[in-house]
Amino acid sequence: MAAATAALCRTVESALVATLPALFVLPMVAGIHLPREVLPEPVGDALLYAPMSATVDLIRTGWTGELTALDSLARCALSLAWTAFFAWIAARRFRWEPRT
Repeated sequence: MAAATAALCRTVESALVATLPALFVLPMVAGIHLPREVLPEPVGDALLYAPMSATVDLIRTGWTGELTALDSLARCALSLAWTAFFAWIAARRFRWEPRT
């Protein structure tokens, strides 16, 4: 996600600022700061597909064992889909400079 975000920026300083929303917002919607269970059900269900939510659910399952094997596999697939999406953006948009 960081490489995909940095690819949209022109300078190093703007890349630092562009990643700040992800650092503050994604943990909130993923269930780290505020569990999705306390939110209204439609909102919690929608936030289930946020980029960090699958990872948080897998970590929570390691502690509590609340997800079934099929649900854990679905969370792994969702996490891999987000990773592939951001890798695709980074590969297409990131300006690689040759090493000297």
